[in-house]
Amino acid sequence: MVKIFMGIILGTALFSSPLSDIEAKTKAKHKYTCHRYVKGVKKSGKLHIWAYSKKKAEVKAVSKFRKMGKKTDYAKCKY
Repeated sequence: MVKIFMGIILGTALFSSPLSDIEAKTKAKHKYTCHRYVKGVKKSGKLHIWAYSKKKAEVKAVSKFRKMGKKTDYAKCKY
């Protein structure tokens, strides 16, 4: 009985980590089109950002706009 129980625990431990890897690989990046905003007003220029989620795309877009020297309060992205 103890051997069966230990086998179940070991089998579960061995197969739990590959499943999380499979789940991570199935989530794909999407191409987002992002616009920058200053004081609530949409400004010229847009970027195309590849990201796993809209929130991550907006964070990346703000970072890229600022690296380009463009004043940016926030960015809005669409899939």
